[in-house]
Amino acid sequence: MHTHNLEALIAHIPLLDLENNPTQVEMESSFMNLGSFDDGSVFLGKWSGQTPWELHPDGDEFLLILEGNLIVTLLQEDCSQEILVDKGTTCIIPREVWHRTQADSPVTLLAIIGSRHGAVSVAKDPRINR
Repeated sequence: MHTHNLEALIAHIPLLDLENNPTQVEMESSFMNLGSFDDGSVFLGKWSGQTPWELHPDGDEFLLILEGNLIVTLLQEDCSQEILVDKGTTCIIPREVWHRTQADSPVTLLAIIGSRHGAVSVAKDPRINR
């Protein structure tokens, strides 16, 4: 069993600015892996900017916004959807759905992915390249 003091961890996580082409080391320091969860992991992240597209083929992703807010963009088969997720709010991103987030100001969140991470893409529309 793992226990974590989230307030203490958040205070020590550096803010990642995704618009400044961060290094792998900077990304890893701002997205802390808190441990395993089924075949995936629990992450604590702090950033601003837009993430690349990602897809989790074998499990859903749970997000809890701890500070700030963000826009989650989901790409379904025939449409896209944007959802504003505020502090204290959760959302579940279904498996096999391309998604990315946009944080116009710093955001901190807890993410739980119960499976391997899956694909990442910087394409304009990653559905085209599948």
